[in-house]
Amino acid sequence: MANTDPRALRSRESILKAVRSILINEGVDRVTFQHVAEVAGVGRATVYRHWKTSDEMVFALLDDDPFRLLNPDIEGTLEERLTAWIKWVTDLVGDPERRLVLFHVLSRTSIDHRAKQLRARRLNELMTHMNAAIGTYGDWNLLPLSRRVHGLSLLIGPHIAYVVAELPVHEKWIRETVDIFLKWLETQSIHTELES
Repeated sequence: MANTDPRALRSRESILKAVRSILINEGVDRVTFQHVAEVAGVGRATVYRHWKTSDEMVFALLDDDPFRLLNPDIEGTLEERLTAWIKWVTDLVGDPERRLVLFHVLSRTSIDHRAKQLRARRLNELMTHMNAAIGTYGDWNLLPLSRRVHGLSLLIGPHIAYVVAELPVHEKWIRETVDIFLKWLETQSIHTELES
């Protein structure tokens, strides 16, 4: 059960604000209990009451409202919905704070169960939003997960590379990507045996 004590909520908010500031200005290696406590203006014991590891403090940023993946309002034709969805995803990853947290989580998934859970949850959220954008077009919802993940990578992979390089994502490229994805989707069927 979450702690609803106003003092605990205020200290948690101060700590996360400190974690965010340290992460952006000094790097993830500087997110230590001692340094976070100093920047937040709280005792180290207070930080330990909220989290067991420094990674958990960083992971909490992904669960915090400013970092949460929110469902975009997607309307219009399939092409317009997919274009809006790609813009929404690239804007999410384009935010410098969110990008740092996401990359830290991804870097820890092979050694940290919590990071692996966060990655799986965010991937499921992306897939849910993509499913909403695609709707009932073709056999999308009937495809095996590996094929849908492939489709997801076709849609956002090229644009994420630009975002990571801090380059602009042009709408013309997004439309071209949507066209490629739709042509790929037309070649898929529930009988596709391309599991790897």
